[in-house]
Amino acid sequence: MAEKARRPFNGVAGGSNTTLDPKGRVIVPKDKRDHLGDDFVINLGERGQLVCFPVPVWNKLMDTIEESDPLSLGATDYIREFVGTAEFDNNCDPQGRLVIPKDLRARAKITSEVRIVGRGPVVEIWSLEEFNSYQDSIEDYNVQRKLGILNAKRRMAEGI
Repeated sequence: MAEKARRPFNGVAGGSNTTLDPKGRVIVPKDKRDHLGDDFVINLGERGQLVCFPVPVWNKLMDTIEESDPLSLGATDYIREFVGTAEFDNNCDPQGRLVIPKDLRARAKITSEVRIVGRGPVVEIWSLEEFNSYQDSIEDYNVQRKLGILNAKRRMAEGI
């Protein structure tokens, strides 16, 4: 028997396009729903996309964050951006639809066409237009947000 390709991080890979319905829902592909589980966390990612975390992955990240110095400005900035945008207790209905919280939809610029991407342990949800812009200029896309979050994370790790 031929060896099968391993999925990254025992997670999900690949992407697909879908459309946001009038109620703010998207259909999440079955492999990604299965990976996320019954309840998951959604937050605003480092590039302005939405990131869906299975609860065990989220909890592992929280363990790391909770070990940081709560008085560190880096930790404060990182927690504000990372945890402050989190929406908890998300799930897909029996038809595989996810209601994307209105505030997160607006912040991620999701209005109609959507790209859903498996990125190892997490699932990303992008505005298709923003995803295409990101693909056209990966290094320069939303660089201010990316650098702000990465700088805050570095300062948090250094206790600054």
